[in-house]
Amino acid sequence: LDCSDFEDKSCYFECPKRCADAFNRGETRPDCEKYSSYLDNCYKPPPCSQRCLDAASNEQCPRECEQFKGDSKCCFECPRNCKDSFGKGESNDQCKKYFYLTNCYRECPATCERAFKDEITESSCAVYADVPGCYYTPCPQSCQDAAGRKQCPRECEKYEGNRKC
Repeated sequence: LDCSDFEDKSCYFECPKRCADAFNRGETRPDCEKYSSYLDNCYKPPPCSQRCLDAASNEQCPRECEQFKGDSKCCFECPRNCKDSFGKGESNDQCKKYFYLTNCYRECPATCERAFKDEITESSCAVYADVPGCYYTPCPQSCQDAAGRKQCPRECEKYEGNRKC
């Protein structure tokens, strides 16, 4: 049937309103895909594969989806609040689960890293004492002597990261 042979507009199928609305909002509705072969502006294909969509919804971005970085529906990226905390040099516990993402989670605040580097015991950093190179505590002479011999006795392991130990 070729509707162009008829003047009656009822011959033509129309895109269902839900599909047209979704298309105009830039959303993908899988149930509208069946209209894509014969109706324009009725179905918006997904921006990436179903595998990427599924991975992103599970806070992942497999290698084959990295081409979609910038589109959070296809490639999960560090949440804005975590990027902001990282940029400010802050440790944000809400972001700990994103430790595997670049520039997303800082285990040790920048101020504590600096204090450690400058060999200053910063009391506010004591909560990070378990993080190597984050909380400076002077090490005892016995640990310094052992370090001079390229040794690290068990009792000195807690000073890991301290150049003198």
